[in-house]
Amino acid sequence: MMSKKLSSKEIVGHEKAAKEERKSRGATVPIWERLLEIGEVMKMVNISKSQIYQLMHDKAFPAPLKLGRASRWKLSSILEWIGSCPSA
Repeated sequence: MMSKKLSSKEIVGHEKAAKEERKSRGATVPIWERLLEIGEVMKMVNISKSQIYQLMHDKAFPAPLKLGRASRWKLSSILEWIGSCPSA
């Protein structure tokens, strides 16, 4: 059986349904598994979007998770990357 690729609207709908289901069970996603948009990542690491994508190309920055056309980074991956950077 082939699985169909979900559209962004379907993904958001599934995410909302899953969130409501977790809420009803009292379950929450750990903060370190939070997914970040590019703007949030840029603020955290204080580098531009183009620099982030260049570092990703060079395999020097965590790759995002792809949700349809959207890219999201795990907070834990970004924090780990920040921790691995040499201090100024």
